[in-house]
Amino acid sequence: MKTMITCIIGVRILRRVGAAIHGLRREMAATPFGLGWPLPMAAAGSPFQPGHYWVMASDGAGGGRPGPIKAAAGSGGRTAWKESMNLGLPEVDQKHQRIFELFEELRGIAAEGKMGKITQEMVQNIVKTVEAHFNEEAALLKKAEGLSENWKDMHLSNHLLFLSNLRIHLGMFTGTQSNDYLQRIDKLIQWFSGHIFGMDKQLVEITIKNRALLRK
Repeated sequence: MKTMITCIIGVRILRRVGAAIHGLRREMAATPFGLGWPLPMAAAGSPFQPGHYWVMASDGAGGGRPGPIKAAAGSGGRTAWKESMNLGLPEVDQKHQRIFELFEELRGIAAEGKMGKITQEMVQNIVKTVEAHFNEEAALLKKAEGLSENWKDMHLSNHLLFLSNLRIHLGMFTGTQSNDYLQRIDKLIQWFSGHIFGMDKQLVEITIKNRALLRK
């Protein structure tokens, strides 16, 4: 009996690991800056439309396996933070806005061609802020009833890929032309924006729903 239970647990773990690996491979298939660049994801019909991102269809509440990935063209250009980007959960919305502000600060310096003013401390501040926010979202994911484990693994995989690329591309401020650096920042902003209106939107919706049920 113990052997059977151990086998069942082992199979479930392997399935989750396999799903995460599959998600990573699929994301790495389309890479604006090369291998490892995360696929931006946004919900279809999202009020935010970055220049070009990827839409991952799902079954609404995020249950089951992620749906097919397809390209979607947006309105073009970069977008700063807007009130319409709030998802309805203050602790999440405030962090999203703060991350946008840090990106905009860095972008403003690069846009003026003053690359010498960008410091390692500024880059590390953005990385640490994003990492702390992702850790908070990971805690929400653990409590989110109604989202499949595969979907949660995919969400966490997105975080890991983005953090990796954040460190790489923001860290290239030394010896990099301002226009090239601007493109890197814009790609990061586009990904983060798409992630907000894709996976984060579903996470926030299910979190608000679960909290409402607990209050009854």
